[in-house]
This record gives sequence, structure tokens and C-alpha cells, in this order.
Amino acid sequence: MKNVIKWAFILIGAVALMSIIWAAKDLSDIKAVELGVIELEDLDNGNYNGQYENGRFSNELIVEIMDQKITDIQVTKPVLSSNEQFVTDLRRMILLEQSLDLDAISGATYTTKAYLKSIENALIMDRAERVNEEIAEIDEEETAYIQISEYMWAQSMEAFSPYYELINHEITGYEEEKIEGNLEALFFYKLIHKNYDRDPDTVGYIKEAKEQGNVNYQLMYDEYLAPREMNFQLKIVIDKNNGMTLFANNAPVGTEWEAVSLTDYILSK
Repeated sequence: MKNVIKWAFILIGAVALMSIIWAAKDLSDIKAVELGVIELEDLDNGNYNGQYENGRFSNELIVEIMDQKITDIQVTKPVLSSNEQFVTDLRRMILLEQSLDLDAISGATYTTKAYLKSIENALIMDRAERVNEEIAEIDEEETAYIQISEYMWAQSMEAFSPYYELINHEITGYEEEKIEGNLEALFFYKLIHKNYDRDPDTVGYIKEAKEQGNVNYQLMYDEYLAPREMNFQLKIVIDKNNGMTLFANNAPVGTEWEAVSLTDYILSK
């Protein structure tokens, strides 16, 4: 019997010791927590779910944002040591201050800090998700832009390289939007090219101008090897299967997009 009592006391002591150790750890963790600055003007209207996990200081809540203000806080899982009055007073103070500044809250405790961390987590997570969505949209746009740029250069090489030396190309005024699952991109396309290197005096019309003493001979000679531009206003549609179709506005008045190929712009003799 004495041995049973002895081991019971040992077990109770061990449990108590572990409780003290864990409580001390919880306290140490909450002391180390830092609260950030939340810019309410960056937040959209709606409800934001937040939580803070740290033993006895763990809690969960919902923050309501309306017109760039905190308009309500509902605690769905309270800190173990807090009561309803504590939560009510904290909610009133936060709605008044519109801030998570611990120093601005009268009588702030570690429990207060735990709730504030949940609020911060709720609002920061939303902002982080929106930033990630914006980054994903930017990445998607950049991917489409690169894809279109590579496509246009390949098409330009196929159409014009038999006749000209292609130097570079530029896409400007780029705009894109999703329409019925397809991506439509509008842009201006500049193709920079020059004649293949050869002695201009061997070119028929320049040779003839030289022989006849044409006053424009030197201008013809210089222009023959000078870079030139071709400019287009184009649209590309990328379908759901990643297929591309090139369109140009060939209407003399207004806008009427027609499917084209760059080979359509090669002048036939």
C-alpha cells in the first residue's frame, strides 16, 4: 500500500513538474512574440480568420473589416485563462484604437498579446494571399508575353529571313485579357531589319544610278545597308490548348481583326 501511495505522489509530482515546464515555455514564447504594423487601408471588406498556437495562450477568432476599419472581432476559441468580460473589453479597446499597438491598450497582458497575434495573423495571411495572387497574375502575364515574343520572332524569321537580315524586334503597348477561356493580347510589333551585306554598287538600281550620275546615288548607297523598320498593330489569341492565332486590323476604318500570317506582308513582284 505504501508503495502505491509513493508512486502516486511521484506521478502527481511528475505531472505537476511537466505542467510547470510547459507553462514556463508558453510564457517564454509569448514574451518573444513581436507584433507587426497592419495597414488597414490595404484590406478589402470581409471576414478574416486568424489563430495563434501556443499552449494555454492558443486562440482563434474572426476579424471583420469594413471600409478600411476593424468593425468587429468574434472569438471562436478563447485563451484558457480569459473570460468573457476580458474579451469584451479587449474588443472594445481595439475597435476604439483601430490598432494592434500593445502599448495603446490599457492593462495589456500576455493574454492580450496572444489575441492581438491572432488578429495580426488573420490580416497578414489575407494580404500575403493577395500578394501571391498578384505575383501569380504577373508571372502568368510575363509567361504569355515571353511566349508571344518568341512566337513572333520565329514567325518573322520564317517569313522575312530569305529576303532580309533580321536584327531585332520590339513589342510595345502590350495588353492582354482573358475572354471565354482564351487569352487575347494586343500589341504593336516592330521588326528591325537590313539588307544582307553586299557591295551596294553591285545592286542593279544603285549601279545604274552611279553610271548615270544620279544625284541620289550616294543616298541610295548609304540606305542600302542601313537598318529599317516594319511596324504592325497585331493581336494574338492563345487558346486553351496553347495554340496561337495571329490577327491584324486590316479595315480602312474602324477595327476588323482578320487572321493573318507575316508572309502576307511580303511584296510579290
